[in-house]
Amino acid sequence: DFFLKKWTDRIIASESAVLCFSTYYSNYILSMLLAEALKKKDSSKIIIFGGPQASRHEKAQEFIAKDYIDLVVCGEGERTLVAIIEALNGERNFKDIKGIIYKINGEIFDNGTPDIEDIDKIPFPTFDGFLLEDYTKKMLPILASRGCINWCKFCAAKPLWSQYRFRKAESILEEMTYLKKRYNIEQFDILDALINGNIKELDRMCELLLAAKTKVYWGGKAVVRPEMTRKFLHKMYDAGCRWLSYGIESGSPRVIKAMGKTFDTKLAIRVLRDTCQAKIAVSTFFIVGFPGETRWDFIKTLWFIIRNRRHIGSISSGQKCGIPANSLLFREADKYGIRFENGDWYSPGNSPREREARHRIFKFVNQMMCLNIVHS
Repeated sequence: DFFLKKWTDRIIASESAVLCFSTYYSNYILSMLLAEALKKKDSSKIIIFGGPQASRHEKAQEFIAKDYIDLVVCGEGERTLVAIIEALNGERNFKDIKGIIYKINGEIFDNGTPDIEDIDKIPFPTFDGFLLEDYTKKMLPILASRGCINWCKFCAAKPLWSQYRFRKAESILEEMTYLKKRYNIEQFDILDALINGNIKELDRMCELLLAAKTKVYWGGKAVVRPEMTRKFLHKMYDAGCRWLSYGIESGSPRVIKAMGKTFDTKLAIRVLRDTCQAKIAVSTFFIVGFPGETRWDFIKTLWFIIRNRRHIGSISSGQKCGIPANSLLFREADKYGIRFENGDWYSPGNSPREREARHRIFKFVNQMMCLNIVHS
């Protein structure tokens, strides 16, 4: 109650007429509570929900059904939000804006699927007004791509973005240069599903950074693939790459294949070693309790980490397997014998209790090896 009152009063005091919420699985419930409190405090506020949880296969219909939410943006919102503001100002009609669900006098209108955004045309974000000096890390986010080239069965990123798109290297360099000059920031976190989905364009970006001799440092999530050679990784380091997070997920070849991964453990070991030898900090993602994972598979994951400990700096995430809506696991639940009960899921030989036990062992083993687990 204190939190809601504090932020309700603070947001209302800003006198903003339009209040936008970017919703994720981790924050959508709190966003709904805050939006409801804001609407009760001042019913004139226009409340808009967007983000991954506002997509059509997630919570879009649930959101728009709430009387305190006026409009939902389904899909990419940069240009859509501008169009919404224009409509609120009477400069255009809401019915002409694709990708939104909205209400007029209680009646719900759905404008269908939005056009695919050309991400090279999205204006660079501004961070004016942010107290950047108060942040512990002097770093800014960069968008280099949207979507993913793979569709791992536990992941819902693929259907969220209709296709994989990578920005032109020239555009990325231009944004880095702009942000460095404007905010005196040299570190950039590339917040993509994967940084190396388009090797050709990533290589081009490295070439441009080396030619420009721009002193910037960057990194992001990456997929294990043969093109991540020792030579290319050294080139990435020379161009400013300082960290990469790989989605290994399991040390069992059988489970890796079942997940829909496109690599094997041999390639994963080579890429981790070569990345480390290129002086790029390595972190990894692991999932405990994928459907069909046996205790022997789980032991193989622990052994994989132990065997490759010197090439793993930290564990970015070591979480129990979840099943997001519209993931292949969710779509093919019957195939895996998955049933949903009481907000959790069960499959043959796999229960919440079993996953919790394995997760505790996973954390204990990694702590014994002094491996920091960032999210667990």
